[in-house]
Amino acid sequence: MNTSKLPSWWPIAVILAGAALYSAWQNGATPGIVPMPKPPGPDMVAVFAKNDNRPEAKLHAHILGLIMSSMAEYIEYDGQRKEPRINTGVQIDDLRLALRENRMKGWSFTQKYPDVGAAIEELMDAEVGTSGGVLTDAQRKKWVDAFRKLSKCCEYASQQP
Repeated sequence: MNTSKLPSWWPIAVILAGAALYSAWQNGATPGIVPMPKPPGPDMVAVFAKNDNRPEAKLHAHILGLIMSSMAEYIEYDGQRKEPRINTGVQIDDLRLALRENRMKGWSFTQKYPDVGAAIEELMDAEVGTSGGVLTDAQRKKWVDAFRKLSKCCEYASQQP
């Protein structure tokens, strides 16, 4: 290896990185994985704590996070099209229902997590309001941001013990 082109401080950086990984390993942390800070939004940890089967609850939190991020991505993408397919809040709700039914094959999160609907509804009411009317660009952005916020809260819940 030709080290003449590397900065003079690179050996120190390698030693410090190794020390940090060793310290994390000694403290029981998984090297390279930084715990996600609790995001703002509903407490989805409490929502998914209703299921005593922790592996299943973590999987369900992850799946709901994926559904929410998929909603955000599609609504954002659709708004960039010349002729968007999603033009109202009612159509967003129809899309959410279709996506959930397709992904979950008819199973509902409320079967095991009775507080999930209220947590989502409270955030959505606060972030986007209750109108199912026509989407402006600003309103579309609010929907996208709200779904991303929910996704982060679900992902955070999926990472908790």
